[in-house]
Amino acid sequence: MFEGKTMKKTRAQFKSSGPVMKVVTLDRDTGDFLVMFPYDSVLVDAVKALPSRKYEDNPTKRWRVFARWENIELLMELIAVYGFRTTADVIERAERLQQEYEANLAERRAADYTQIWG
Repeated sequence: MFEGKTMKKTRAQFKSSGPVMKVVTLDRDTGDFLVMFPYDSVLVDAVKALPSRKYEDNPTKRWRVFARWENIELLMELIAVYGFRTTADVIERAERLQQEYEANLAERRAADYTQIWG
């Protein structure tokens, strides 16, 4: 693991600095997740299964996975199943989004209960 350090290398730099890696980092400006890996059609299909993502072609050739609760479970599964390396801040961000979603869901359920039962 990179232990909280943001990796700012492009795919070309990954290739020139040793084995090509599969990496998920955090965009500190937006809070979105950045997914980088050498081309693999299976991985491309796995990333395309995420509801909110965008491919950024030039110059980074990476996937941006938007920091939305609907992406978290599948993103964490992608990291685990395909052996992506990541940073502590990615895990912390994902956990925060999951907690926010669960809190929001609890509030909505309470509001719905109040509307139904008064």
